[in-house]
Amino acid sequence: MYSTNAVFSKSAFTIISGEPNVYEVEGGSGSPAFVHFCGICGATMWTMTMLRTDMVVIKVGILDGDAAEKLGPKLETFTSRKPSWVKSVDGATQFENGFPRPPSE
Repeated sequence: MYSTNAVFSKSAFTIISGEPNVYEVEGGSGSPAFVHFCGICGATMWTMTMLRTDMVVIKVGILDGDAAEKLGPKLETFTSRKPSWVKSVDGATQFENGFPRPPSE
């Protein structure tokens, strides 16, 4: 599914109130992904994956004020699934599928 997201370091992410509901899905890489959503309205808020445990992928629609506008796009993932009417973002790094695997430790 195509959507607009913002990616943050897990260490920079804080839940300030409430506890989301969570369900597990198969991520684009085939590894588990955990979708966190509002237990009241059902809106998806963010996703975390087993492949990239250092990142939180947030739906930009939940950001306050003009935060999404200030962030600006830096990359596009799953461009292979993007509708043909959605234009590529100039200067953004593009990945046909999900994020690349992190370097081996």
